Amino acid sequence: MKKFFKSVLLMAPVAAVVAACGAKPAATPISALEGEWDVVEICGDAVTPSTDPEAAIFLGFKLDDKTVYGCTSCNRLTGAFASEADGQIDLSNLGATKMMCPDMALEDKFLGAASEVKGYRLEEDGSMALTNDEDKAVIVMMKR
Repeated sequence: MKKFFKSVLLMAPVAAVVAACGAKPAATPISALEGEWDVVEICGDAVTPSTDPEAAIFLGFKLDDKTVYGCTSCNRLTGAFASEADGQIDLSNLGATKMMCPDMALEDKFLGAASEVKGYRLEEDGSMALTNDEDKAVIVMMKR
């Protein structure tokens, strides 16, 4: 009987470690989004940095008034975001200027991906992933 209790006592810390490893990590707080972010990937495709700073694709988040702004590679972007809980965000209330650009494909891809955003998470490498309703990264950004 003593051996049984010793075994149970020795197994308790191991069980606690195993349980902790399976726990879902805490959601990224909304405060992590504050500031400007360069878009480095859209729907799994790397974004080549622009040599023209005016055409760099980026998003900026202002938490005090829940607004978002940025550049789509040609047009300016602005709007509001909604966030009901940490790790969740809705970017469906965005608008952009409508200048005709030499290459609209990248802008269209970016705007399409932005319309799918339902969440966000901070990655281990410091990037921020904007995710769809299946938790798949549709936009990946790096802090400016």
